[in-house]
Amino acid sequence: MIERRELEQWMSVDAVGRIVQSFFDDHEKYPDHSFYSRRRGINKDIPEELWPLLLLARSLPKAEALRLAPPAIAGSDGEIRTRDGSVIGVQVTSSLERDGGYLVRQQLCDTGLYAVVARDAFEVIEKRFVRIIDALVEKEQRYREGTDVLVIREQSVSWSDVLEPTLKVRLADKVSTLEPSKYSDTYVIFGEDVYRLR
Repeated sequence: MIERRELEQWMSVDAVGRIVQSFFDDHEKYPDHSFYSRRRGINKDIPEELWPLLLLARSLPKAEALRLAPPAIAGSDGEIRTRDGSVIGVQVTSSLERDGGYLVRQQLCDTGLYAVVARDAFEVIEKRFVRIIDALVEKEQRYREGTDVLVIREQSVSWSDVLEPTLKVRLADKVSTLEPSKYSDTYVIFGEDVYRLR
């Protein structure tokens, strides 16, 4: 089993990809129950911090390495190093934490399934819109020095033909009315799709 301190060392994007893939594939070392009931430790660090950091790095053409920051440091959650040697501090948060994230994990732990209770897809979009904006505003208010980029994790969007573009347009319209950001860039990750919000 991988140790947290190993994730705090600079590793290539490909090396991190192999670690993340082994985490999701190896159900003996990382059983589903531990994954879904995670509160701390490697079962939380990999899917909630390292994986979004990896997805962001893969979307940046100059990214060459990444690492998690030590948990005791009050700054970014992780860093991405680019080919020119610059380092990008990244803050990662989950929008689901504003909408019963613990309950989602508990339901997955108990049943292996998560059922979204909504009357229609438009209601799902509205809930996602509100919790993404809430996550963004909260992280702006609790900005950590030395952090360059904010990443907000969100569930994947399965109705991409009509509703996903609507959500993205609404998010872009909303952030244009907010105060200037302390972050140089803000991204929303829908499942594995990295979307630059601003």
